[in-house]
Amino acid sequence: MKDILFAAGIEDTFIADPYPQTGKVLDEYDLTGHYDNWAKDFELIAGLGISGLRWGIPWYRIEKEKGKFDFSFADKAIEKLDSLNITVILDLMHYGCPLWMKDAFLDEAYPERVCRYTEAVLEHYRGSIHYVTPFNEPHTAAEFCGKLAQWPPYKNSDEYYFRIMAQIVKGAQEQTRIARRLGMETVHIECSGGSFSDDPRFEQLAYVDTMKQQCFFDFLTGRTDGIERFVSYALSTKGLSEKDLNEFSAGKTDIGIMGINFYPQFSFKDIKADSEGRPVYSNHAMWVDDLDRILSFRFRRYNCPMMITETSVRDDEKLKAEWLQDSVSYITKDCAFPVTAYTWFPIIDMVDWEYRLDPVRGKEEYIARFGLFDSSRQARDAAAVYERLIKENE
Repeated sequence: MKDILFAAGIEDTFIADPYPQTGKVLDEYDLTGHYDNWAKDFELIAGLGISGLRWGIPWYRIEKEKGKFDFSFADKAIEKLDSLNITVILDLMHYGCPLWMKDAFLDEAYPERVCRYTEAVLEHYRGSIHYVTPFNEPHTAAEFCGKLAQWPPYKNSDEYYFRIMAQIVKGAQEQTRIARRLGMETVHIECSGGSFSDDPRFEQLAYVDTMKQQCFFDFLTGRTDGIERFVSYALSTKGLSEKDLNEFSAGKTDIGIMGINFYPQFSFKDIKADSEGRPVYSNHAMWVDDLDRILSFRFRRYNCPMMITETSVRDDEKLKAEWLQDSVSYITKDCAFPVTAYTWFPIIDMVDWEYRLDPVRGKEEYIARFGLFDSSRQARDAAAVYERLIKENE
């Protein structure tokens, strides 16, 4: 039987900047009540036999003023997790910069500032934390900040997508060195999926969509072999430069452990044409086959141990139980790759990010029911399924 760390995650997106059209912020710990219920949340998780937790620090709260750190909230939380014998996979950046960093990732000092923050946090928790994630899903951050204009600095082009990605990579390379120097292992996490299309008109679009969810790992490790076509595209946007590529190569580091964030309902997309020939995306749901597909590709290219750092099913309770059963069975019995952890994420329902953009409706209308516990911390039937599967695989 494989030695698998069965884990959970608390949704920890922190977009502290009020959205200009609504004035709303997106602090999931606040929206889900985790700031008030963190001890109870940890006890619920431990009660299922879960022994690992992806949990993040809100940078904008821990460093409200540049260079001044307040660890009081995090200290209590990490001490509680240690008392419950729960291994922490610490998220340093699950999106969102401090409010004093006005241009967010486009601030020229971002790589320096994120590294100072990283060093302060990891020095403080040296000996208490073994696993650390420098940056969760760089693609998502670059997309929402640089292409969709929903998060600061509110840009909307591929040029800015790649400018932001370059900043994140440069920061993450040095963050990795800091973590290693302090005796911690990095879990670098990226989206795991992509797009398909049988329509030749959308072949380039599908290719770029897919490569965007991989390129962080290539840039982090200073690689361009096999992705020359994508690099050419990135350079053509003017958001990435030869100077950036040279800096990636000079600062290259290994991945450590690769985190796979995979959602069977929507990680892979099909692209087809509408009646006017425009691309339309639909979900490509091939269940465990798609998970095997991404693990196979990532292992062949990067040859490193992996963790399932996010997986879950939204809204459909029957599918949650089925996905738990099928995906855990695959990871523990059939997976041919070195996967060391399985994480249900988030374990408590979150608030959909679209809430921040809506000037009228409240958070209650944006509950995203991914959790094994609902917003009032009531267990769903699938919680017992996960508990049983953990016991069966002890």
